[in-house]
Amino acid sequence: KIGDYINSKGRKVLVTLGVDRWGLSKSFVDAGYETLFGDLMFGLDIPVAVKTLSQLKTVAALFMPIAGRLPFEWIYPTGEKQEKRTPKFGKYYAWATVIAGDCHYIKRFMPDDLNGKVIVTNTTTPEDVEQFKKAGVKYLVTTTPVLEGRS
Repeated sequence: KIGDYINSKGRKVLVTLGVDRWGLSKSFVDAGYETLFGDLMFGLDIPVAVKTLSQLKTVAALFMPIAGRLPFEWIYPTGEKQEKRTPKFGKYYAWATVIAGDCHYIKRFMPDDLNGKVIVTNTTTPEDVEQFKKAGVKYLVTTTPVLEGRS
């Protein structure tokens, strides 16, 4: 059912951080999805999409030695920053049929309108699910089981 829906809308995926979710990234590419990787956007706030796995490897080789030395909270939203949302990169969210990656990164810059989108993510809370519903997400696919109210 989800596959038919995606095929009817176009096999286009925005992966928030491809380096962080290498298996997920490679799986989408191997399945024939047109893929954009948001590593520079979501990780470093540089508004440039990465378009291929080879480009992603190059970006990783160039930026990981630097990014790996930065304080963790500069790269990943922690504490109250996890709840702060600043819509950005809207054209990339709009382009994609599927938005995949870490839930905090997806929510951090997501627009108010995700009507008809498919979200593929890891851990979600009931509040996350409600936020995605409010934004109009068609399908939410999580890669983790529900444990103590979190999936």
